[in-house]
Amino acid sequence: MSSVYWWRSGLLTLFNRSSSLLFNLLGFVLLVRYILSTHEYGIWTLYFTVTSLVEVSRNGLIKNALIKNLVQADSNEVYGQVFSASLLINFVFILSCYLVLLLGSPLLVDVWGAHQLTEMFMWYGVSALGLILFSQLEFLQQANMRFEGVMLATFTRNGTFFLVVVSLMLWTPGDILLKLVWGQALSIFLGLAVSAIFAKRFIKGKLVLKKNKVKELFHFGKYTLATNLTTVIYKDTDQMMIGAMISPSAVAIYNAAIKINSFAQVPSMAMAEIAFPKSVESGHSKGTSAQKYMYEKSVGVVLAILFPVVIGVLLFPKFIINTIAGPEYLAAAVVLQLTILYIPFIPFSRQFGVIIESIGKPKINSSIELGSAVLNLVLNYFFILSFGIMGAVYATLIARLLKLIIQSLVLKKMIRVDILNAFTYMFAFYREIPQLLGRIPGKVSK
Repeated sequence: MSSVYWWRSGLLTLFNRSSSLLFNLLGFVLLVRYILSTHEYGIWTLYFTVTSLVEVSRNGLIKNALIKNLVQADSNEVYGQVFSASLLINFVFILSCYLVLLLGSPLLVDVWGAHQLTEMFMWYGVSALGLILFSQLEFLQQANMRFEGVMLATFTRNGTFFLVVVSLMLWTPGDILLKLVWGQALSIFLGLAVSAIFAKRFIKGKLVLKKNKVKELFHFGKYTLATNLTTVIYKDTDQMMIGAMISPSAVAIYNAAIKINSFAQVPSMAMAEIAFPKSVESGHSKGTSAQKYMYEKSVGVVLAILFPVVIGVLLFPKFIINTIAGPEYLAAAVVLQLTILYIPFIPFSRQFGVIIESIGKPKINSSIELGSAVLNLVLNYFFILSFGIMGAVYATLIARLLKLIIQSLVLKKMIRVDILNAFTYMFAFYREIPQLLGRIPGKVSK
């Protein structure tokens, strides 16, 4: 593996995730402190949860199947066929999801008691259309191991939406929630324009549809679709059930803690984006020993970054909530303190998916995610009935711990992974920080 690749792509992807973190954090602060009431923020959270379900599912169906097949394409003709098949699947999937969303919105409005969602979901169609091409071009660049365009497009998208939030803080006539949806669409299309500039050189061969390629990509992607779908349901079950069983305002309180925790996941997401195409390449040429090393090393590095954050949140939850969200959300402090405990589980789970899918076993990942999602759903129902908002925290913590144990056993059997080695690499990372910092200028200049 080229160290230049890891440094270059790592810095670009980390900048991408860090800028997204900054824009999302500032936008979150403005929304909860100056623009939306707790009830309105709860509705925005529910809207964002549902639309994220669509986007994450689509990414599962398209992303890894497209990257894997483009990396392994042996001619421009095959390359063009793969891209064309992926684009068709992308379009059909998003159109189908949008129609289901429109038809199902009355039910969601009734369950959550939020009439604003009907029009918000209707206008989401504009964003969904832009995201078809935005996602396709992003994955195309990642398959070619180029991250500059991805970084600038994401920066443009997030920066534009942040400016929309600022404008709503200064001038807020009419339906604020609907204007947020419009701003979301505007930011996507501006990001798409930037992405197209960088991605056009990677479109090779003729765009020709081949039935066998459509079937091949779909059958690979369907397992990752199931994985991502169950993962996001697993991740958001608590918020959706709190909305149905308690209220949108309770969702706002709970989400304030979850939102802050999500900022700690940036290193794990960045590492997964870098690792997948390289894992496919390494597995192709060096076998399972390279993938074992990649899993243990990447998890260890992410843990090294996460642990100081976890300790800080455990010690100062009220200060963090009050500083970021304001005194109206102080009830979220205990939620924040407990949910931060399962953040260290996330890099193990995320890199498990990267490795398992890179060696062509997505069905295993999807089966584990499905089982975990069902368990989480059942636990959340009974625990929320018994303990209210805190029941969602207890249920999710138990479900994540059990999933980690199962994933560790699977990796140990398949590629002899020892998760304790991740902690060895974590402490090694701390020891290497002075040398790593000293070598950054030389690596970046190459």
